[in-house]
Amino acid sequence: MKKVAVIFADGCEEVEGLSQVDVLRRLGLQADMVGLTSKEVLGDHKIKLTCDKVVDDSLLDYDLVSFPGGLAGAKNLAASQKLAEIMQKRHQAGKWIAAMCAAPMALGKYGLLADTDFTCYPGFEDEISIDCPTGRFHEDIVVTDQKQKVITSRGPATAWAFSYALANALGVETAELEKGMLYNYLKENIYIYFFHHIYIYFSIIRMIIISFLKPNTIERNSCYEISNSSNFICTSCLYAWLQRIHDCWSFT
Repeated sequence: MKKVAVIFADGCEEVEGLSQVDVLRRLGLQADMVGLTSKEVLGDHKIKLTCDKVVDDSLLDYDLVSFPGGLAGAKNLAASQKLAEIMQKRHQAGKWIAAMCAAPMALGKYGLLADTDFTCYPGFEDEISIDCPTGRFHEDIVVTDQKQKVITSRGPATAWAFSYALANALGVETAELEKGMLYNYLKENIYIYFFHHIYIYFSIIRMIIISFLKPNTIERNSCYEISNSSNFICTSCLYAWLQRIHDCWSFT
C-alpha cells in the first residue's frame, strides 16, 4: 500500500489538508496526519485537529509527503529546520514532495523549487523566486514536475484537483472516485458557467458600443435575450442603464 504523509502545522488551511487525507483514504491509500510539533494542531480557522503522529525521520519512508497551505501554517513549516532537512533528504532520494497554496513558500525556503515547474497562491511566486530564482512559475490549477518529483497547487478551491494529482503521481486510478464525488460534474459545469457569463458580458459590451456609435439602434430584443439567459439582469434596468450611458456621452 502506498503511504502519504500530510503535514499539519498551527495556522494551516484546514480544508486543504483534510481534503487530501479524505480523498487519499477513499482511494485506499494510507494517508497519515502528521503534526509539525504536536499531535494537537489548531488550524487557521480555529478548527482543532488531532494528528496520528509528529514529524520524525519516518517521513523518509513515505511515498509522498504533502503540505497544506495557510499563511501562518506555511510560515511555521518554512521555519522548521528539522522538517527542512527531512524534505531535502527526500528530494535528494528522488521521492515525491508536494505543497499547495502558500506552502510552496516553504519548499522554496528549503531550496527545493530550483529548476522546478511550480504554482502557488497568487503573489507568493515573488517570494519563491527570491529563494529559488531558477524555479518556473505557472498559473495552472495543479503543476506536476515529473522530473523533480514536485506537485504544487493554488488554493482552497483547488484542493480536490491537488488531491487527485497526488494519487495519480503514485499510479493510483482516480476516475471512479472523481465520478462518485461529483468532481467530473464540477469540472464540466464550471466551464459551462464561465463561458455562459463571458457570452453575457460580451453582449453587454457590444450593446454599449452600439449605444455610442448608433444611438437610435439599441437592440431592445438583444436586451430581452440577455435577460432571459441570465437570472440577474433585468431587461428594463439594462436598457435604461444603456440609455443613460448614451445620454451622458451624447453632445448633439
